[in-house]
Amino acid sequence: MPDDWIIWDFGYQPYPYLEALMRQAAEDDQQNDQLWYGEHPLIITKGISSRKEKEPSSLVMSYQTNRGGKLTLHLPGQLVFYPI
Repeated sequence: MPDDWIIWDFGYQPYPYLEALMRQAAEDDQQNDQLWYGEHPLIITKGISSRKEKEPSSLVMSYQTNRGGKLTLHLPGQLVFYPI
């Protein structure tokens, strides 16, 4: 396994689009370890533990993921990091 990390500023991208890219990168065994960072438009992501939770506000787009946890609010201007 290579020791070098690839660091990528993905800028301002919708969460569903970026999640698809992250899944592809995670499945590629030939890739170096990566750290992606940037921000998303306003969205609530729902982890697998959120299925029992009350549905979040209808005023904010929500998106079901397969990650752990419950609900995460992503705000414009909030810098997020994803190790892959």
